Amino acid sequence: MKIDTRTVGEVHILDCSGKITLGEGTMAIRNTVREVLKGGGNKIILNLSDVNYIDSSGIGELVSTFTTVRTAG
Repeated sequence: MKIDTRTVGEVHILDCSGKITLGEGTMAIRNTVREVLKGGGNKIILNLSDVNYIDSSGIGELVSTFTTVRTAG
């Protein structure tokens, strides 16, 4: 799992590639989104065009991440 972060205006785009699975993949998303939120960013796009596999834990992490960002405003 690899995540490259770029900013366009006020929007933080997280370009994800690889597999989003239990362990490294879910932790990478969680940590990257938390870093963006700590930096004051609240407009986040997850670009999943290069993700080739998501397991049930990965889906759960995406839902959890959505809830975290929505709660943060």
